Amino acid sequence: MLRREFCALSLLPLLAKGGVPAEPLGTRSRPYRFLLDEGFFWVDRAGAKKLVATAKEAGFNALVPCVWHGRGATWKSPQLPEPKWADNPRGLPDPLANLIGEAHAVGLEVHPWFCVALRQRDFMPAFWDEGTPKEAFDVHNPAFRSYISELIVDVAARYDVDGINLDYIRSKGDCVSVKCVNDYREKTGRNLSVDRLASGVLGSAAEAIGAWHGAVILDIVREVSEGVRRVRPGTVISVCSHAGMPEVRVQGANSIAWANAGLIDFILHIEYARADKVRMDLLNSALQKLRDPAKLIMIAGNYETDRQDDSTAWPREPAEVAKALRFAESFNNKQSSVALYTYQYLTPEQVPAIREVLTAGR
Repeated sequence: MLRREFCALSLLPLLAKGGVPAEPLGTRSRPYRFLLDEGFFWVDRAGAKKLVATAKEAGFNALVPCVWHGRGATWKSPQLPEPKWADNPRGLPDPLANLIGEAHAVGLEVHPWFCVALRQRDFMPAFWDEGTPKEAFDVHNPAFRSYISELIVDVAARYDVDGINLDYIRSKGDCVSVKCVNDYREKTGRNLSVDRLASGVLGSAAEAIGAWHGAVILDIVREVSEGVRRVRPGTVISVCSHAGMPEVRVQGANSIAWANAGLIDFILHIEYARADKVRMDLLNSALQKLRDPAKLIMIAGNYETDRQDDSTAWPREPAEVAKALRFAESFNNKQSSVALYTYQYLTPEQVPAIREVLTAGR
């Protein structure tokens, strides 16, 4: 059993300390039509113009560009720059400022996307070591939690953003350094090595590990939520997550509890499958557990992958993209907003089919 004082860290009353949005959800005049871009195609002027023009033509009203992929920054900052910006000979002095200007000029919102725990470069060694999960920062390091929270809040303070999106807002695995093992024992009274072996089959072990990760992930979510709302009131805060999936809950991702506590405005639920392959059990469970089901938005996919090799992908047929979007906007009778992943595979052939879905009824 978890020690009583640690178990309390994962309870909803603690979550309720987070600020509740000033306005109730659903007060905006139109549903969101989010387009996610993880490819950094917008770091030069021509790429930004093309992204904005394509999004507008297809009927989207909000961009979610990845600005931090665990490799560096894509805005004017003392941080090490993202390689896809630094290595682009046409890269702009401040790509994010340029994109926001281009998007706002045609009525598109911009919600910068941060991959919180992801690390894709051997840098910032103070925030990870050999015991840290692969390609991750150590979320149990208080200095990292302060660093990443302050970095995100600083972007919200200095740029005219409409929202902030958090992805990889989980541990990405178990930290097994001596420091982490001792911290786990101190906070739970349990043995991390033993629990890691049992977590796949024993509920108490998975619960203990999930609560341990969850407490520090909650720190980041709360610091970002409170900080962003302090420096830019009205900013929409969302997370990309698999709402309620046990595999991410054990890594500390508790998006349903964060939404119920008012720390985030939307869960962008990751569901890239074709419309007839959607995991309805996850969607229905999340809708039942959310106090406000309008906070659940589905991310539809516009690409296919090889089941044997996720690195191989290609654009999905336009008709299937349209089906996925129609499902995404209709499965939740409290919410008709949708999101699409990803701009990288958005083809000219897909655009008319997407636009027909997104602009129907206007």
